[in-house]
Amino acid sequence: MSILYQTKIAGINYHLSINNPACIGVVQGYCMADPNNTYNTNAIAIYTDKNKLIGYIAEDELEDFAEWSENKVLKFIGIVAPFYNEDDEPMLFGRVTFCKGDNNEKVVDTLYQLRIDYKKELEQLIQDFNHRKRNIEDIETLRNTNSTNTKNNNSNSGCLGIIIFGLCIITAMFL
Repeated sequence: MSILYQTKIAGINYHLSINNPACIGVVQGYCMADPNNTYNTNAIAIYTDKNKLIGYIAEDELEDFAEWSENKVLKFIGIVAPFYNEDDEPMLFGRVTFCKGDNNEKVVDTLYQLRIDYKKELEQLIQDFNHRKRNIEDIETLRNTNSTNTKNNNSNSGCLGIIIFGLCIITAMFL
């Protein structure tokens, strides 16, 4: 059986805010059963080392995770990163890797290597997020520019119409 289990953090946007830069980064912590959860008494909560609830194991993974973890409290290393959803709304994405084993030195080494890998991935995800943000801002700028140009063209068309109407009246007066 594998000593690693990787999963997304379910409900992360309910517990952390995209507007708080301190939420973004490499995180470490632990998981534990949450039998008092009002939505699912089998829920497994994911906490940072500072005891901050950041989400849950996804409901469709609970059974597999519980079997793999043998219902123990396990440490994880993970990542919380920003992204844009399909509606171009900024959101948070979280993924954690739990590690178990009898060899404490191997667990520590594995978590250390995962931290290095997650830092590299986080840099790329933030770069992608900022690139997407600039694209969205550019599109908004173009929309606003086009809207302003359309308004100007419409008002210019109105002025031109008045001028033509005035010329028609003047011409009619001299005929």
